[in-house]
Amino acid sequence: MAGKRLRLPLVFTRSCVAELKEQLGVCSRSVFGVEPSQMSFLFFLMYAAAAGGLLALLESSPGCAQEFKIKGGTQQLSECLAQRVGWKNVRLGSAVTAIWQDAEWARVMTTDDTFLCRAVIVTCAPHLAAKIQYQPALPSMREFLTQNMPVGHMMKFILTYQTAFWKEKGFSGEIVAGSSTDCPFCVTFDATSPRGNPALVGFISGQQATLWSTREAGERRAAVLSSLVKYLGPEAASCIHYEEKDWAKEEFSGGCPVSVMAPGLLTFYHPSLRKPCGRIHWAGTETATLWCGYMSGAVQAGQRAALEVLAEVSHVVLTPEEQESLIQGQTLHRPPKPTALSALLKRLSRKSVLIPALTIGAALLLVRKRDVLVKIQTYVGAF
Repeated sequence: MAGKRLRLPLVFTRSCVAELKEQLGVCSRSVFGVEPSQMSFLFFLMYAAAAGGLLALLESSPGCAQEFKIKGGTQQLSECLAQRVGWKNVRLGSAVTAIWQDAEWARVMTTDDTFLCRAVIVTCAPHLAAKIQYQPALPSMREFLTQNMPVGHMMKFILTYQTAFWKEKGFSGEIVAGSSTDCPFCVTFDATSPRGNPALVGFISGQQATLWSTREAGERRAAVLSSLVKYLGPEAASCIHYEEKDWAKEEFSGGCPVSVMAPGLLTFYHPSLRKPCGRIHWAGTETATLWCGYMSGAVQAGQRAALEVLAEVSHVVLTPEEQESLIQGQTLHRPPKPTALSALLKRLSRKSVLIPALTIGAALLLVRKRDVLVKIQTYVGAF
């Protein structure tokens, strides 16, 4: 054997490659809602690095993406913070149709009003930001970027049960399923409520979501239950209630959970994702450098955009801590360890105020001076 290269049997290598492709497909559908062929592999690696590694995206263990559930639902974050801002400063049901800007002002036009402001923070996903009319037109690199970041297609379902039979059998309720015409979902989790009401939550994603979205709800329900029976036993068929949501049918979502970069896009166009365009600043979870695609990422991106506005528009002198936070939010880097949502919520409670700009719960405004907050609220309330 000396001097010779060890060759693995061809059947073995082919089976390994096939299994690897299948696992990457499951990961792509579960995390992004797209097929691997729709997404840049470099973007995939960047996204995983922003979470501290691939396993952090997939697991529900401490420090990972699926670690926490918020008692009472995540909408409470937006509602509680809107109360701090003042509901009178929050405008709902008023979609932004155009943003015009010149050397002195930006004019934001909605379906029923117009607002004059010094700066605008756009926090909706790139594919939704592309639907807004801009005058003058956005720089060509930013325009090309927003036109080529498709959003994932994901359907969510929740099943409630009389008992958590899977726990009684020693199962966690977490299922990771490969692509199959019979099994519609790619992943499920235990969704038992804080009050102890047993439930399972799952996702139909990627091409499977496109395929199954054309079927009747009853057919999807039957297919989901049939697949759960294969994994968890006959008790899975006896659910009390089945509820589902296709986020692609939401006008101001258009899909979920996140927009991705198509192959060949990241290397050249990525700097435009966070770069301000005149008086327009960009936030939203897609622009985060930590936990991109998650609520934690939305928090970081919102803080970064707000600091940009405070420093560049309102000329507020930032503290060293805020300057470091701004640099972190503008620079891609690998986190030393996964950042838990609880740590971000602690930071949130100190001096952050949520501004629902163009979409629900995305831009956070760090303020120390009440007059600065009031000035900025005059325009973000419309979004």
